[in-house]
Amino acid sequence: MDSRIAFLFPGQGSQTVGMGKSFIENSQNAKARFGEASEILKLDLVRLCLEGPKEALAQTENAQVALFVLSVAICQEILDKGIQPICLAGHSLGEYPALWTGGAYDFEQGVKLVRFRGERMAEAGRKNPGIMVAIIGLSWEIVKQLCRDVQTGVVVPANWNLSEQIVISGETVPVRYAAQEAKKLGAKVVELQVSGAFHSPLMRSAQEAMKEYLDLMEFQPLRADFISNVTGERVKDSDEAKALLVRQLAEPVLWCKCMETINQMVDKGLELGAGKVLTGLMKKAFPKFDCLAIDSFEQLKLSDVLFRI
Repeated sequence: MDSRIAFLFPGQGSQTVGMGKSFIENSQNAKARFGEASEILKLDLVRLCLEGPKEALAQTENAQVALFVLSVAICQEILDKGIQPICLAGHSLGEYPALWTGGAYDFEQGVKLVRFRGERMAEAGRKNPGIMVAIIGLSWEIVKQLCRDVQTGVVVPANWNLSEQIVISGETVPVRYAAQEAKKLGAKVVELQVSGAFHSPLMRSAQEAMKEYLDLMEFQPLRADFISNVTGERVKDSDEAKALLVRQLAEPVLWCKCMETINQMVDKGLELGAGKVLTGLMKKAFPKFDCLAIDSFEQLKLSDVLFRI
């Protein structure tokens, strides 16, 4: 069995009401994971995922933990098939199920950690309001320069998703100003529906709280290479991965570089979680890269045939 494969985990924004339904209905493992997380959080996670309401599921503190549990449940099904990844990567929040897969911490620790992260990010968003805007059609260097050219306020590149698909983040007025300047250069701009200016200096309070929390956790040695959002490079040391999780909160997600590193290491990947965003990005960046998103139990049943694993 060819196990030279990457596991990819999506981030916040992938959540939809109804996500995980086929796993919860058909997988004892998924039922157990959702039940355990619900008990830990004193929150009916199954109802939240399957019934919403949408506004409640979208809340940062809820969306992050719901997505984490779903990714872990799906990943466990793949691991039970005997598939072991060569490398692990996740987009922002997705780094947390990636590190669970790598053995850095157990499920209960992961649920509590992700819930804490979501709460602190939501809190930072309330204290320091801001927005995020996607800019499509300009390079990373041009977008960085546009942000530098804004004279006052906070505006920074936050996500480098494709060579010319970049998200900026920060205070509302300077972000919208930079977006208008991008429009003048021919870019398409889309304001994202988020609760804060993630991956910007406005998340510093969340970053400080996460450092204190993570300093009390002992990460176990990693069983697979972890590709960090902050550097786009592989990480083998679990303490280094922990430090990068802290930095990630207020620094940009270099997903473009992550994909380059993954493509150099393996030629196939599985996206494990809600939606198919990362699969789409991989196929756009590297058309020959064989990637399959598993976000339903039916897709899991077909994975042996579709993905030759």
